[in-house]
Amino acid sequence: TLAPRRVIAEPNTPKRRPAAAAGADDVNGSSGGGAAGGGDYRFKHRYLQEVAYDLTAEELKERLHYAAALYFEEQRLAAMAAAERERREEEAAEEPRRGG
Repeated sequence: TLAPRRVIAEPNTPKRRPAAAAGADDVNGSSGGGAAGGGDYRFKHRYLQEVAYDLTAEELKERLHYAAALYFEEQRLAAMAAAERERREEEAAEEPRRGG
């Protein structure tokens, strides 16, 4: 007989999950929402993470890497836009003081 499945991951609740990765398989093999209660999962042990990554199909790795790249690019663009808005607000606030 097979032993009961052991939990090798713990819940991880990041601020935002990459949209393209939302349908990707979670650590426990479910799709979209993770195990009961939903959410993402993080490995407790580095070696288990490495083995799981090595056993992951190349196509899935490519999709996940692409989703991560999109997410980080989106974050970079959002930060740049926020900085630009802040710069413009500061300039607008200084205009009356300059007499213009």
